[in-house]
Amino acid sequence: MRHLVRWFVKLTGFVPAYLFLLFKLYKDPSFRLPPRGRSAVLICNHKNIADVILIIALFPFRSVRFLTGELMYNQSKIFDWFLNMIGCIRVDRDISSNAGYLGQVTRAAARGELICIFPEGRFNKTGELLEFRSGAAYIASKLRLPIIPIYSDGTYRPFRRTRVCLGAPINLDPPEDLTPTSPWLTETTARLRAQIQQMKNTLSAKKNDEDLAWRENRFNRALYRFTQVFLSALLYIGYRPKISYTDPSVQRRKLSGPVIVICNHVHIFDPPMLCTVFYSSRLHMLAAGEIFETNPFVAWTLRRCNCVRLDRSGAVDTRSFRECISLLRAGEPIGLFPEGHLSPDTGIDPFMSGFLLFAVQTGAKVLPVCLSHNYKVFGKRLRVLIDTPVEITPPSGRPTAQWMAEESERLRARMVQLHETLREEK
Repeated sequence: MRHLVRWFVKLTGFVPAYLFLLFKLYKDPSFRLPPRGRSAVLICNHKNIADVILIIALFPFRSVRFLTGELMYNQSKIFDWFLNMIGCIRVDRDISSNAGYLGQVTRAAARGELICIFPEGRFNKTGELLEFRSGAAYIASKLRLPIIPIYSDGTYRPFRRTRVCLGAPINLDPPEDLTPTSPWLTETTARLRAQIQQMKNTLSAKKNDEDLAWRENRFNRALYRFTQVFLSALLYIGYRPKISYTDPSVQRRKLSGPVIVICNHVHIFDPPMLCTVFYSSRLHMLAAGEIFETNPFVAWTLRRCNCVRLDRSGAVDTRSFRECISLLRAGEPIGLFPEGHLSPDTGIDPFMSGFLLFAVQTGAKVLPVCLSHNYKVFGKRLRVLIDTPVEITPPSGRPTAQWMAEESERLRARMVQLHETLREEK
């Protein structure tokens, strides 16, 4: 019965999994899956329940046994039955109740089945790896099995590719007197986590390189230029922007080299307005991840208009950070709103200081631009004031939290001065 259910799940879920996940696979040159009849321990980061579907789709012709916490079994009797049928092995949080699962793992390994463990122990929504538990290292050491590390970026959404990295098998050399509390297990578990972290960084770097190559696609460049021409014409007709400069000797709207354009954020039309102001340059705007999630068409359009997705879910978005660094090092300008949100009132809210790291890492200059608040169709002309580029250099060569706070406040004070200048010119 169990074999029938497992094959039914694979046959009926194989095609939908591939169509929905659309995963792109990156394999280490040394990756080798043990032949049939030989087992291995799979370890993977844990984003959500779709990770199980991903692992099954990665190894469709091998039997995979998942170590599953008792919380999943307590959902319902039907779900309990389903987990047992597809071969999950129950692991209780209470150590005294875990006597049986090691025997099941041993028998599964003897039959050549793959053992999959999520060493984080729970769903991880932070974007950063959690601390690993030592169960995977202990089982692999006791049964003398190789460990195959897997990392998934966890983008299980329609029209979004899931990127997966398969690492080289890791063979452990445990001591003879190995116990569940052995210091060797702690060191090995930390080494496994470091390996998954390295795979995550590699995957992020590959994605940034692909994004840069994708942005050079002729169709995307043509679509960006068409959108820019169309929106610029509408904005010029509706708001008639008047552009002025603080230094008349630096009247250049074509951005050359790595430049970070920072601007106050007063209206949803600010991003296309900046692209209109710097018409001769291909400006890459940072956009909040919530905008990309509005609907698939909006996400598709924004990506083809050179927008960089910024995830503000709470954790540090290393992917967008690397993408911005790669763009600046390639000589492309980026635009952002350091306030982080719309501020339609007459003031300038405190700046976030993350963009300073872009400037320090790449040597890019920061160009302050201030927009007036009169976004009224056929009303008063919209005023745009472009300041002189500012070089960002930390005093000790390395940025500190205090220096970043002081520097962002200095740039904010400069933006306030530009804003006051626009108000006096009305």
